[in-house]
Amino acid sequence: MMFYLGALYVSCISYSSYQTMTLLCGVPALLLFITFMFIPESPYYYLMHGKRKEAEDAVVWLRGHCDKEEFKRIEDGVQEQLQNKGTFKEIFSFKPNRNAFIMIELFKVFSSCTACLILFSYSTTLVKDSFVSSQDSYILLCILWVFAALVSSSIMDKFPRRKILGVSCVGTLSFYAITTIWYYLKEFSTVDLSSTTWVPLVSIMFGSFFEIIGIVNIPNVLKGEIFPINIKTKAIALSCMTACGLETVNALFYYDLNYLIGEYINFLKPCISCCLCLYITIFHMFETKGLDLETIQHMLTGKNRGKNVENEKHGHA
Repeated sequence: MMFYLGALYVSCISYSSYQTMTLLCGVPALLLFITFMFIPESPYYYLMHGKRKEAEDAVVWLRGHCDKEEFKRIEDGVQEQLQNKGTFKEIFSFKPNRNAFIMIELFKVFSSCTACLILFSYSTTLVKDSFVSSQDSYILLCILWVFAALVSSSIMDKFPRRKILGVSCVGTLSFYAITTIWYYLKEFSTVDLSSTTWVPLVSIMFGSFFEIIGIVNIPNVLKGEIFPINIKTKAIALSCMTACGLETVNALFYYDLNYLIGEYINFLKPCISCCLCLYITIFHMFETKGLDLETIQHMLTGKNRGKNVENEKHGHA
């Protein structure tokens, strides 16, 4: 959510001069530097260095209290991590880890193909003037993205991950299909679209909303749930590298794709990605909400997925 707030902040000050904008962009960084001086280290960091009292104080600072049983589980987890330091090889040699990594990589690929990433950089040229100017449409989109992030965080622990992701895929596909058709007709037909200039902005707004509540955010939640402690940092680092690489390629070839294919490709691409994501969600993803790591690891071997589906059915009955 803070990422979208940052985009909104920059869009609001974009009307000022470059010098003023540069100075104003430095304000959040300065505030971050000052406030972080008063924030304690992570409890995990203190426990890894044998500072148990400081770790308890950090938990109290973060949550207002320190549950002894939960703190003991954290402490045991850190000790296990220190005794069993994972390697990159373990990500691929151990079946549950390998399956978890493949799942996360697929979802990071899908999230890297979202139209939101292109709209961050090129919405003022891609979204045409309609009931608002292209410049104002970016501010409107930023406000919507912040709202979508708030909705996503509020429903993440209330509904199953698979349902949220499924709804996200269907909603994104529906609205971006409309956007794709509009841009295709605009570029490759003689149909008069002068009275429908509002269509792309409205469909993009709704499509972006559905993208953010599931396709963009669910992979980040899953990363923290399905990897064991000893390889978590390494696996997450690799998935982030994949995402950054694909996002760079998308931004780098934006103009080339527009010239060779057409602007509609920017929305056809997430439509195709949504179809693939929906297939993976329905037929290969299992529900992780409310499950501990041991159960998730067992299900990643493929032996317990049928039981999980049955439990979901009984749980909703």
